[in-house]
Amino acid sequence: MNRPATLHGLYLEEVRAELAKAIAFEPAPMDAAALAALPEPVRRYFSACGFADRPAMRNARFTWDEVKMRRGRGKGWMRIKMDQFNDAAGPARFVYLHALLGGLLPFNGRDKYQDGHGSMIIRALGLIKIADAASAHMDQSGLATFLAEALMLPSAALRPYLRWESIDGLSARAIITDAGLSVRGIFRFNGAGEFTAFDTDDRWQDGHDDAPIPWRIKASGYRDMGGFRLATEYKAVWIEKAGDFEYLRGRLGKVEYNVEEP
Repeated sequence: MNRPATLHGLYLEEVRAELAKAIAFEPAPMDAAALAALPEPVRRYFSACGFADRPAMRNARFTWDEVKMRRGRGKGWMRIKMDQFNDAAGPARFVYLHALLGGLLPFNGRDKYQDGHGSMIIRALGLIKIADAASAHMDQSGLATFLAEALMLPSAALRPYLRWESIDGLSARAIITDAGLSVRGIFRFNGAGEFTAFDTDDRWQDGHDDAPIPWRIKASGYRDMGGFRLATEYKAVWIEKAGDFEYLRGRLGKVEYNVEEP
């Protein structure tokens, strides 16, 4: 089957296919029995953010108000429009983005993790292929990114593919396994029960690294979003030998759970 002519069309087609595949999926309830097995700071997060004893979510659609990205140290920030869909049944994650390269050249992209594989497609002017990449490194990085976002779709934190280990009162380790691949990371929380950071050593910076590079997500700006408290400000940071390199900033505008359309 030929791909849709546009990457936005591809994104919509892939999300619809994922929705159809997961139509019979019923997540486990987020009740006291399910939460009892979680480490203490993760249980506090469910309670503080209003997820405890609420119906579980099958999926989530994220609308980002503002995203900024830079391609290297000393480079300028580029504004990006971004839509995202995560599926707890999968695990699966789809992102569509659009921006102006150098403020002039339109480009768009589709980033995906699904069925154990990660891939990225980028085109300029909607037609010129800049990248169409898939690799074992992208598989691992895609799964690590889904793990980092698990508490944004908290039913994912209770799925059999994700296992938790206690560390202390303000942090917990999570291990996610899919299609024979496992990655791990540490979630960090504050005294109010809010998730504030995620760290992993299992993500590749690009497809040509000699080894994975430590990667961190920072979360802040908690506010009510449809009856739940969620972080709205996110930063992505590579922990490089030369020092921390913050390359992505995002402001979450809207979250919709249990959607039936992309």
